[in-house]
Amino acid sequence: MSSIERWCNDFAYYFLVGEYGEMLKSIEPANASNDYHFDLIKTVSENTHLSQIALFTRLLFKNQISQSNYNKVRDDFEEQFKKFQEEKEREKELQKEKGIKIRGSVAQPISSPLFISTIQAAFYEGIINEYDVCKKLNIKPEKLDKYIQ
Repeated sequence: MSSIERWCNDFAYYFLVGEYGEMLKSIEPANASNDYHFDLIKTVSENTHLSQIALFTRLLFKNQISQSNYNKVRDDFEEQFKKFQEEKEREKELQKEKGIKIRGSVAQPISSPLFISTIQAAFYEGIINEYDVCKKLNIKPEKLDKYIQ
């Protein structure tokens, strides 16, 4: 990590951690005997915009957790995330099997008035045809009359 990246990380950390910084600075090294300070880390994470793994990484940088203990914690987080993703997928599959439609759709872009008028002008001047108008505006041919008069 370059010195600039390190400075940026330090700045963001101290900006976000606020009053909890002093508390974290004074804890004993994280290990299995103190449950890696999970409760404290979770509390700090919930009250700041820092993830738990970011806080553990900070402890690693400050030699408040060994590399091997950090790896155990990180692997545990990865395992929890993997289980969460698998459970989400299982739930999706169950809903699909039950015939429950999953709500949500792909975001549709909103055509600006300037874009629409540009497409209209191109159509009126014969630069593009009806098919291209429908394609560019992402509309069905039945709705073409609404845009082209």
